[in-house]
Amino acid sequence: MGYERASIRSPTRGKVAFMEPPVASAEHVWLRQFVGNWEVDGCSPTGEPMLASESYAMVGDLWVVGTGSSGAHEYRFTFGFDPEKGRFVGSFITSMMAQMWLYDGWLEGETLILESEGPSFDGSGMTTYRDIYTFEGANGKRLRSEVLQAEGTWEEFMNSPGRRVV
Repeated sequence: MGYERASIRSPTRGKVAFMEPPVASAEHVWLRQFVGNWEVDGCSPTGEPMLASESYAMVGDLWVVGTGSSGAHEYRFTFGFDPEKGRFVGSFITSMMAQMWLYDGWLEGETLILESEGPSFDGSGMTTYRDIYTFEGANGKRLRSEVLQAEGTWEEFMNSPGRRVV
């Protein structure tokens, strides 16, 4: 018994359209820097220093999936690049929140900036956040997180260096 390529029948044309994966772009290749195991100097919700461990892997040539933990706190990431939008996209979930954070972002030089909407720290509604990733050599990365202030400025609230361990 042989296998056939998956196909989708177009309801309007009745023709078979084969799903071919897109070719990885330079942006997809850039995301491969995440792949590996990392130790990250983070902090608890109360501001106490905590060491986190993260592991990232590729899903095909287009997506990076990451998992992390620090004590009982767990989190998951997805990062990709949408060629039709010309933007980086992704998501973040954590065991500490019921919200899924959806990313929309871009590269500035070698810095990945991902924006997302979420609840403000003071509970007054929603606001914009940024997760900013930079790589420091082959085995270092840094995540800086910022929140948009009412007057239009960005305030950093987290700065977490990481080092590749495998």
